[in-house]
Amino acid sequence: MINTLKNKLILIFVAITLVFTMAFAVNVNMVKATEEVTTEDYIVAVEGDKRIKKDSVISNGVLATKIDKDVNLEYFGDIVIDDFMVVFNFTDEMESLKVNLTTKGFYEDKVTNVLELKLEGGVLSATFNGEGNLTLSSRDVELAVKVVDGFIIPTVNGTPFANANDDYKVEKQETTVATLGFDIKVSGETTFAIDQITQKASDSAYLQDFTLTNGELAVRPKAIVVLNEFFSLDQNGNIRCVKYLNTTLTMTFKALNVIPEDIMEDIKVVEADGVSIVKQSNGTATLILTKNNAVITLKQGENLYKEFTVQGLLKGDGLDVTAPIYNKNAKAIAQFKEQLEEATMQEGGEYHIQIGATQTLKIPTMKSMVYDDYTGYEDLKQVVYYYTPSTSSQTSSMEIPIREAGTYKFFVAFVDLEGNEMEKEDFIVEDDKGNYVGLASEYGDYVFTFTIEDDAPMTVTGSAQENGYLEVKYTAKDFDITGADYSSVYKLYYRESESKDWVEIPAIKTVTEDYDYTVLSAIGIDGKEDLEAISYNGKLTFIPTMKGEYKITCDIATTYSSRTASGETVVLVQDAVQKVNTGAIVWIENNVESFIFLTIGTLSLIGLVVVLFVKPKEKQD
Repeated sequence: MINTLKNKLILIFVAITLVFTMAFAVNVNMVKATEEVTTEDYIVAVEGDKRIKKDSVISNGVLATKIDKDVNLEYFGDIVIDDFMVVFNFTDEMESLKVNLTTKGFYEDKVTNVLELKLEGGVLSATFNGEGNLTLSSRDVELAVKVVDGFIIPTVNGTPFANANDDYKVEKQETTVATLGFDIKVSGETTFAIDQITQKASDSAYLQDFTLTNGELAVRPKAIVVLNEFFSLDQNGNIRCVKYLNTTLTMTFKALNVIPEDIMEDIKVVEADGVSIVKQSNGTATLILTKNNAVITLKQGENLYKEFTVQGLLKGDGLDVTAPIYNKNAKAIAQFKEQLEEATMQEGGEYHIQIGATQTLKIPTMKSMVYDDYTGYEDLKQVVYYYTPSTSSQTSSMEIPIREAGTYKFFVAFVDLEGNEMEKEDFIVEDDKGNYVGLASEYGDYVFTFTIEDDAPMTVTGSAQENGYLEVKYTAKDFDITGADYSSVYKLYYRESESKDWVEIPAIKTVTEDYDYTVLSAIGIDGKEDLEAISYNGKLTFIPTMKGEYKITCDIATTYSSRTASGETVVLVQDAVQKVNTGAIVWIENNVESFIFLTIGTLSLIGLVVVLFVKPKEKQD
């Protein structure tokens, strides 16, 4: 009895223990569910040309990614870095970590600014674009970034880095979009953790931290609006239209990847007074602005998302009083000179451009060198002042006529949409008679020269010809000519065989009554009648009257220089084309009467057969 009771008590204790254990396990799992989320929406691993999504864990307020080898990570999606900040952790297992900000370059298609962190002897130090050497006391790294006049200025743990290296300058624009990458080298397995990230450090509404609430991450449904060139956002978040009205505005809604894609896809511009929607797709909208102080409204579904007021600059309102400027950058000048030298060459860089009435040198783009506060480069007009070896002139086109060999000099004075123009006196110094004296101090570095040599290719190449036949008009295939502004002279020659000398046959229109046929008589041409039979037209067409070889030559000479080039082609002439007749046709031609009687006899035989074998129809009663 006692043993039975004891056994029951033991069973009850075990059951209670199991219940508590299961409850504790469930509670642990519930706690874990609220503290940790696995996601692949934030980090990608870059392997060559591939970008592969990588699992990360949101736990304890950080976005953590496991690393077991050297790796190149990227944050998913582009970011806006004009007022950007990211906070991350550098662990003991890391040897180095590079933060790469890759954006459109001022001089190149792309440029990457690099903050490099290195751990040596237990000391963590930072350099930016290979410059400076900042010692960090904390492994928690706060990187803040601003873009000032095209230069990315980083601040690491409160200490700013100076940056004025033109090699790393980004395109000058109001909003700078970049790819954020982390190139990490490790000595062992570790975890890369991001604490927070923001595209607008001055506004907490754009701050994305990684704190979970009830197992979910609170995302910040805020979009950064990226505007096309020469539109910008002012300090109040309104759009400043620095072109003129009745023009196109392109908006791109950029956001951190933490904002679900369906939110971005659902954001649309609403048609409004002064705002006409040309096109809109996921995350972008193209508008025509027709009214100053128009309100652009973004909605997510039926809910108001954001509003911007367009504050436009009106033509003639007197606000724009400054002319465009050159940025006086040595690297930009050097790159332009290289492009200018390439522009004077043919493909492959072997020859200079052709000289001729329609030939021009196209001036390379000066976009990286010129800036105006209210007019974009594409809307700037220009006056090109140029000096050839023999004269001077000006044009509104970015093309300089090439009429002669020698050294050319030019400069470009730009004009904005308000009519503000660069002064000619800022480039060159002239005397009282308007003659060039020297370079001005302001923009003398922007007066460029190039040399044109009379060495561009001029070639005349004859085509392979088909055989000709006696008494049959022949038109030769034309010559392949490389050159510009040239005159051409064609000539026809004949010889019976390779052992004979060529004899020129003149064009019939050039032959006069007193023409001397002494040379032509050697090939059987004794008078004008014989030349009329050949009927050479002075170019590519003639009628061969003798078997043998006919040669056509083409000589060209340039109009604007003394250069010449020649080519030739040969036609082999055979006997007259032979008529091909069948035997039956020949017999008919020679036996016409027999053919007629044979035909009559054949028809009579057919009639007799019909009479003998076709039975007449019997008469019916």
